Amino acid sequence: MQLFNSRFMKKYLLLLSLAAFSLQVSAQYVQKSTGDGSDLQREKSISLGLGTTGVSLEGKVGLNQHFNARLGISFLPVTYSGPLTLDGVKTTANITANLGKVSLLGEYKPFNTLPIRLVGGVGYIFSASPTATLQPTQSYKLGQTTLSPNELGEMKIGANWQGIAPYLGVAFCHDFPKHKFNVNVDLGTYYLPKPTTTWEGTKLLNDNQSNEQQLDQNLSGYRWFPELKISLNYKIGK
Repeated sequence: MQLFNSRFMKKYLLLLSLAAFSLQVSAQYVQKSTGDGSDLQREKSISLGLGTTGVSLEGKVGLNQHFNARLGISFLPVTYSGPLTLDGVKTTANITANLGKVSLLGEYKPFNTLPIRLVGGVGYIFSASPTATLQPTQSYKLGQTTLSPNELGEMKIGANWQGIAPYLGVAFCHDFPKHKFNVNVDLGTYYLPKPTTTWEGTKLLNDNQSNEQQLDQNLSGYRWFPELKISLNYKIGK
């Protein structure tokens, strides 16, 4: 799987540009609705985060006293090669699961004294296609016949959650640093699109239509993707 090819990067840089334009329009709208903007402190920060959705880079701008807007991108690369036992059958597994997303979020500060913010928005999952290739490493007895690993063949299983994912959560600590740096904590969840699956095989493992349907059913409920993230923020400007 190649996550960072030129076709994908052009597509997602375009998405980031469109999201940034939307953020700018929103800021201009809020400025008009609050007057000429001369008394509005437009704070800005950039943050580097680490959490359950991977490593993230995010920009934030204050729209008014109660609202902020956030634009970010994150990546979570996962690979595994080693033994895996399925239904009592020992296999060698090669698993790749790279998650990549861009997000456009809004923050609402309901309290003036408590550093708690409600966060909502949307993410676009541009890479969420885990694949697993499984090769049996032991013989399998079928009736009176014993089949070798080579006779059994191999399986390749995949799933895809790519698409739009709404987000809802809360954020803790001050939204912008009082000086230059501070730390934020985010706790929330993305609601992923319904996944599509594939199940391919070779030799005796090549007839997998019923298995693919069962996999679709088993994964249909796996759509909540919790996010717990700690971010280091750097304040831009004074």
